[in-house]
Amino acid sequence: MLRKLLLSLGLVLLLLVVSAGIYLSSGPEFPASTDAIIKQHIAVEPPQLVLGQSGVVKSSGVDIWYERLEPSKAEFATARGTVLLIMGAGASSMLWTPDWLQAFTGKGYRVIRFDNRGTGMSDWMANWNSQQAYSLETMAKDALAVLDANGVKQAHVLGVSMGGMIAQRLAIGHADRVLSLVSMSTSAYMFDPDMPEAGIGLGLQMLRLIVKYAMTGTETGMTKMWLGIVDLMRSDSLNDEDVRSVTGLVTFEMRKRRGFNREAMPQHMAAMKLSGSRLDEMKKISCPVLVIHGTADTSVDIAHARKYAPLIPNARTLWLEGEGHLFSKSKKAEILQAVFGLIGG
Repeated sequence: MLRKLLLSLGLVLLLLVVSAGIYLSSGPEFPASTDAIIKQHIAVEPPQLVLGQSGVVKSSGVDIWYERLEPSKAEFATARGTVLLIMGAGASSMLWTPDWLQAFTGKGYRVIRFDNRGTGMSDWMANWNSQQAYSLETMAKDALAVLDANGVKQAHVLGVSMGGMIAQRLAIGHADRVLSLVSMSTSAYMFDPDMPEAGIGLGLQMLRLIVKYAMTGTETGMTKMWLGIVDLMRSDSLNDEDVRSVTGLVTFEMRKRRGFNREAMPQHMAAMKLSGSRLDEMKKISCPVLVIHGTADTSVDIAHARKYAPLIPNARTLWLEGEGHLFSKSKKAEILQAVFGLIGG
C-alpha cells in the first residue's frame, strides 16, 4: 500500500516537474540576435540616461529623486512652460526614454521627471505594510513637492498607467497647479467591478517571466525579464533596437542606481486600491485634457478610458487602434502631435 502511494506521489511530482519545465520553456519570442546584443552591451559601460540637473526633495519625510531638463535650443531663452512626466507602477522614471524627453525640450519646454516612492533613487519604503499603505493622494503630494523644489507653480502633466491616476489626482485636488492633463493607458477606478479584468493569463505570464529570468538577479536575466514585459504590453514585435534600449536601461539601473525594487509593484497596487474611485470627481477637472489609450491594451482595458473620458468636461480622446498598454514607436509622432495640439508647440 505504502509503495503504491509513494509511486503515485512520485508520478504526480514528475508530472509537475515536466509541466513546469514546459511552462517555463515557453515565453516571449526574442529577436535571434538578443543574446549577442546583451553580451555586447553588458561588457561596456551603460549609456548615460540622466541628462539634466538632478536633485532630491523631502515629501512627508520621504526622499523623492527628480531630474530637470531645460529647453535644448538656444532660441528658447526661457521655457515655454514645464512638462511633468509621471511613470506607472513598479517602474522608475528612467522608462521615460531620452527621445521622449528631447521631444519636449526640443519644443522649448522644461521637462521634469521623478522616481515615484518605492522606485529608482527615491526611498524604497522598507517599513511599508498593507495596514499602513500610502495612497495615490500621497504620491500626488510627492509630485507637488518636486514642482515646489523646482520653483514651478503650474505644469502640463503627463501620466501613464498609475502615473495617469496620480496625474488625475493632481488635476482634481490641485487644479491651480495643473495647466493641462494627458492621461495615458490608465483608469479612473482600476478596481471597477463593471470593467473587464486584466485576467489570470496576464498574471501568469508575468510570473513566468519573473521565475524564468529574474530569480538570479543577473543583468542578463533582468534584461530578458524587462524585454518580456515590453513584449507582453506592446502590440508590435520586439526588434534589435528594443534589445539595445532595454539592456542599456537595465545596466544603468543596476550599476549607476539602486536596481529594481521587487516590492514596488505590490505597494503601488495597494495605493491604487486604497485611493478608490475618481469617477465621481472627473467632472471637477477644469484644465484641458487629452485621454490616450490603445484598443488592444490587456493591462488596463480601453473600456476604462471610454468610461471616464466622457465624464471630463471637453476632454479630447485619441484611441490607438491595435495598440497595447505600451505604445509602439510607430505611434510616437501621432501621439506627440496630439499632445502638442493640447499644450501648444
